[in-house]
Amino acid sequence: MCAFRSASGNSILYKRRALPDILRLLASGRSVAILVDQNVQEKDGIFVDFFGRKAAATTVAAALAVRTGCPLATGYAERIEGGRYRMVYEPALDWTPSGNRVEDVARLTQMLAQRIEDWIRRKPEQWLWIHRRWKTQPPPENA
Repeated sequence: MCAFRSASGNSILYKRRALPDILRLLASGRSVAILVDQNVQEKDGIFVDFFGRKAAATTVAAALAVRTGCPLATGYAERIEGGRYRMVYEPALDWTPSGNRVEDVARLTQMLAQRIEDWIRRKPEQWLWIHRRWKTQPPPENA
């Protein structure tokens, strides 16, 4: 799978110690793709609203945008006839920094989750989920 992903000139960065490489790529004008639709452990993200339920989501993409000012463009793969896929890209999220980093990261992370939910609502037959998206849950409020 790594060979396939890097065949078009993409670099694969592994989660551990990736931040310096990501910052270098962004500073040189390159793009970086981050999967934001995966469950994360509570310590690695925040809870966003996703289909009316809380879902643990990574804040990495949003934090990079807040830190560097890079745009957050989103996209997904759409299955088409013949066993092929078409990449669909949408305009970057439109947002204005508030000056509060924590709030901006949370707002952007929620905006990303909302965009994914919108895609799924438009074409639910395209949604293939093979992991437990809502596995990590916030602690009960009465605990």
